[in-house]
Amino acid sequence: MLDGSAAVTEMFNKAIKGELMSIELYLQLSETQKDPDLKDFFIRMAKEELGHKKALEGMGLEVFGMNFGDDDEVETLDDYKPRPLKEIELNAENVKFNPETIEVDEGVKLILKMKGVDKSYGIVCPTYAIKEYLTQGELVIAEIFPDQPGEFEFFNNVPAGSGWKDMRGRIVVKETEEGKLKRTKKKDDDPLG
Repeated sequence: MLDGSAAVTEMFNKAIKGELMSIELYLQLSETQKDPDLKDFFIRMAKEELGHKKALEGMGLEVFGMNFGDDDEVETLDDYKPRPLKEIELNAENVKFNPETIEVDEGVKLILKMKGVDKSYGIVCPTYAIKEYLTQGELVIAEIFPDQPGEFEFFNNVPAGSGWKDMRGRIVVKETEEGKLKRTKKKDDDPLG
């Protein structure tokens, strides 16, 4: 019997919707297991899937609109491990975002739990393709995957009283050593410099 049935069900639902690749699914399932044999089984399945993917890439095949060739980057199971997670409650109230600044390390999955507190607002963050209407009192959730350091603006796009056009905030993505190493490795591996 699988442990953590609610978490397992959520993972399978994401896989069915195409939000989770089978390699990621197997790795996440391995982390939910208390039984070492089941844990090893799911890790073996992830390795097998990665092997199949590499074989398709080697043949330069296109399957279901995905090109499995031309990618020189070597993948490992570490590329599919679940990202660290940070959840932030972002409230729109009195024609301001609270907090106005959200800080997150690059590579950390950011879940924004947003709502309009005193009235309805909007939020747009072009960098992360967020465009949501925040109905008063209703929770809206957005997930983003910041993988580049920098500062990225979000703003209100719904008239909500005096000063609504100035209602802004920012997501500050802080550089990490791991991210810096990945970018350096990619640059070093690029034959065109």
